[in-house]
Amino acid sequence: MRTIEKRKPSKLDPFAEQLLKMDDEKKPLVEMEQWVKEQGVQASTALISQHLKKLRTQRQKRELFADIVNGSHLGREAEEAFKQNPAPALETVVKIFKLLIMQLATNGNADPDMLKLANQLMKTAVIYFAEQTKAKLENRKLGLQERRVTLLEKKAAQADATDKVLTDAQLSPEERAQRIKEIYGRV
Repeated sequence: MRTIEKRKPSKLDPFAEQLLKMDDEKKPLVEMEQWVKEQGVQASTALISQHLKKLRTQRQKRELFADIVNGSHLGREAEEAFKQNPAPALETVVKIFKLLIMQLATNGNADPDMLKLANQLMKTAVIYFAEQTKAKLENRKLGLQERRVTLLEKKAAQADATDKVLTDAQLSPEERAQRIKEIYGRV
């Protein structure tokens, strides 16, 4: 079981928002160090860099959580839409899945956890779509087998009817020929 470590407050915590803004603006660490010094706090560039790394990770986790929450809302909205309209074709779902995986993989460049998630999602997708394809093929085979059985039953019924016509001594050869044509639909 994972234990949750409490983070010690940092003297840079009050400046988190501004430091992140400066980081987003690609300001150099030396400039950030100078700004923090002007705020009355001594902090090395190494400490600022380490603090920024933690802040970026926290921000990514918040964004990921927001994406998950947003995704659950989208899931509910999709379910409602599917109640009113038919579900999309499998090809459409595959395209959406590919897009999600690509987004996760792209975000994975910054966060290895995102890359792992994309990899797991890709494996799950491949397994799922392979099973779907296999199920479709099995259904198609079953349909063909059912069709074969139906055709064989029809041929057997025609053969039985033909046999009865041929063994019926009361029919003339012309009547037999006519009835056999009727049996095979060649009237």
